[in-house]
Amino acid sequence: MTASGRIGRWWRSKGHGIHSPLAFRLTTTVLRDPGCAWYAYGRLAGARERLLFRVACEFDPRTVIVPEGVTLTAAEREAFEAARSTVRFATEADAGEEPFIFTDGDHIPSPLPARAIIYIGGGARLPLLGRADRGICLTDGDRALMVMRPDLTPQTFEINFR
Repeated sequence: MTASGRIGRWWRSKGHGIHSPLAFRLTTTVLRDPGCAWYAYGRLAGARERLLFRVACEFDPRTVIVPEGVTLTAAEREAFEAARSTVRFATEADAGEEPFIFTDGDHIPSPLPARAIIYIGGGARLPLLGRADRGICLTDGDRALMVMRPDLTPQTFEINFR
């Protein structure tokens, strides 16, 4: 990444240049570590789990979809359970529920669902995310958070998640 690219990512990580209210809120209050301890930080292993916890608190999923071939570690499971103690883990969504999909870059659903929250923990296919025809994609190049909804215009923002 070029120096101007790093500066732009740093700038957007503070919310500058992000004109979508949803993307701004996610960037400034969820993806960036707020600098204060959340109630469950003491029992979460590290920065990755704390990020996943903040995302889970924001979207409050009843069910987390973990596609076949993707492994959910004990620390990642703990992050979801710290946000919602009754969370279920499944391989497919229940009808009528906006799915929260936890995956890696090699198991991104294709085609992308019309409505979903997708947390991508890394992988080779992350550069393909900018091709989504709807929704917001926030990425740091290693991880991504996608909010797929038909009423959202396609937007991709490269930011720092820390």
